[in-house]
This record gives sequence, structure tokens and C-alpha cells, in this order.
Amino acid sequence: RDHDNNAFPIRGSIEYVIKHHQKSGDKRKEHTTSPSSSSSPPKSLILTNGTIHNITIATSVSIMHLGQIYLPRAKLWWPHTHGSQPLYSVELTFRSLDGKSDDAVDGNNNNPTPAIHESTTQSTFGIRTISSFTHPKTKSFALKVNGHPVFLQGGNWITTDLFLRYSNSPKRYLQELQLLRNVGFNSLRVWGGGIAETTYFYEAADQLGLLIYQEFWMTGDNNGRFAGDYDWPLDHEAYLHNVWDTVKRLRNHPSLAWYGGGNELFPIADADSGNGSGGVSPPSDIEAGIKQVISDIDGTRPYVTSSVMEAGDDESFFDPEKSLGPKDGPYGILDEQLFFDRNPGLKTPVLSDNEIHRGASPSNVKDKDAPGRNIGFQTEVGSVSHPELKSLQR
Repeated sequence: RDHDNNAFPIRGSIEYVIKHHQKSGDKRKEHTTSPSSSSSPPKSLILTNGTIHNITIATSVSIMHLGQIYLPRAKLWWPHTHGSQPLYSVELTFRSLDGKSDDAVDGNNNNPTPAIHESTTQSTFGIRTISSFTHPKTKSFALKVNGHPVFLQGGNWITTDLFLRYSNSPKRYLQELQLLRNVGFNSLRVWGGGIAETTYFYEAADQLGLLIYQEFWMTGDNNGRFAGDYDWPLDHEAYLHNVWDTVKRLRNHPSLAWYGGGNELFPIADADSGNGSGGVSPPSDIEAGIKQVISDIDGTRPYVTSSVMEAGDDESFFDPEKSLGPKDGPYGILDEQLFFDRNPGLKTPVLSDNEIHRGASPSNVKDKDAPGRNIGFQTEVGSVSHPELKSLQR
């Protein structure tokens, strides 16, 4: 603002430097500079740099598109089951020549000298594409990375430190996610009854090549389906502000694969299909708001409203555009002989083309002698937790 408190646009330029990101333990010497330093990173690390001139920022601006930057010799980021995880860092410095200095050139403050205002930010990113499609055989959600279908193997993550006492420990996240990678996971679902995970969590996932399905903070446990109210969350405006902040914070992480509206919501109202009140969750304005935020400030990832729909045996009450799969589970201990069957304990009302041709019924899933069923995306499979041996011995 100027001296009489009238708002004015800010004009300037943006300098950028993009270089290879150095992980901890990199044998190359870490090189850091301050924005005002005359030194620069070694040429071997820099992929490209330059200046975008004639930038004008209005005082009310929220989104500004600066065009595209060509990045030579870039390598694609992959889940660890398919390739490597090259990462890059970008440093942006905005310099403004607008403003007024405290000292006037002529002593009467009639010809104020320009004052240079400078602001710098830095971010790490990877280069890859993410897209989703409805698989022609499973008839449910499937994912492509860099144009290649990826079979997702993973589990649910409900933050392992419920009081977030160690949420500022990058080492902890790296070690815990490394354990999951070691057992074969290439993906994780951050459950909607929890939190949007920390930056350290996502930095670890970026390095380890894990694909993250991040749900927003809604679950059927309190969004009307099983308890609570279909109109929840209580403050829709505050909720969408949080969505904006979360998408902005996480969008540069290549490990973030897609967004979900929440856990076990009810995106289709149908009083005859399990939703006795006819209510819908999330509320329509929340659903539209989430989609708008993702479109405005991300636009590179899929969004699916709910994890599952719990469609019962009604195949028609499943929309792969609104949920990843029709059902989840099983939960609990299964008889040993079941593991010799195809898809032990899994249930779905969605018939494969072959089953339709044979005139099969969704109820066949309950018949152990029926042919194996078509199974789509399974968001939750689990059993009871087993106590430690020492506990059993006591």
C-alpha cells in the first residue's frame, strides 16, 4: 500500500532455477545459497533457469498462470514397482520495483526512489502423469501412471502416531513407509476419518515410490450414513477453505495419486438401496466445492467421491465415477479352506461380462460352489489384530 493507504498493483519479475533434487546421503556436496548471494549452484545440477518479466500482481489475486517452462533431460517419476523416483527442486524469486522508499530524491518526497521488494520460495517435485479409467473387466476404478496401467498393492493408513507427537520427524515417516514398501506395497490409502498427512509423510512417499490416495475428512460414521447428519460438516465454508489449503500444500508431491471425498459416504440418494433417508453425503455444495478447488489449483489428478457404496446385491446401484468399488471387506478370520477359492471372502454385486453371458446372479457370491466372482477395486480388507507372543504367554 502507498502512503495514503490506497491499494495498487505490484509489478516485477520472477526468476526461477530448476535443478536435480539431492537426497540425504547424496555423495555430491549440498549447495545452498541465499536469494541475495552472488554465488550459484554448480552448473551440473541446474537443468534450466530464467526470468519471467512484466509480472503484474493485483492486490486481490489468488491464482496466476505464468505459462510453461521447458525442462530438458527430465526423467519420469514412477512407483517403485515400475521404475525410479527422480526428484527436482525449483526456486522462485519474485522481485518488485514498485513501492516508495522512505527517503525522497529531492527532499520533498515528490520523486521517491523505487524500493526493491524480494520474496523467495522453494519446492520439490517429480514429473509424471496420473489418470484413472474404469477397467473393462473389473468394471471399477483403475489407475495409469505415465500412461501405463498399475496394479495397486497396498493398505490403509490411519496415522501411526494418533497424538502427532512425532509428526515433525522425517526419519520416522521414512522408516515406517520403508517397512510397507519392503512387504510389497506400492500404494497407501490415507483414510478419510483421519487427517491429511504431513509434508514429511509425503516427502518420504516421494522418495520411496509409493502412490498415495488421500481422502478428505469425511466418513459415513458421522456424515449421516451410520451416524451424525448428512449435512455435516457443520461449517461448509471453513471446510472448503481447508480443502484449498490442503490441495495447495500437497499438489507438488508426485506420490499424491488421487483425491477421495471420504470414507464410505453415500453419493447417490436411493431409499430402496440401503439409504433409508434418501440423504446424500457429501452435501452437494461440498462435493461441488472440492471438485472446483482441485480443478482451479491442481487439475492433474483424479477425484472420486467415496471409497465404496455398499451396494448390497444391487448391481445397478454402483457408479464407478462416484466410488472406487461397490463393497469392502472381508473383515475377520476366514476358514483355511476358503483360501483355496478364488477371491476368498470378497463380495461384489458387479457381474463380469462372462457371468452376464452365463445368466449368473449377484447372489452367487454367497454360494461357495459358484464360479469365482469378478472383483473390482478393494479399498479395505482386514482381519482382527493378533496380540504379541508375550501377551499371549501372560
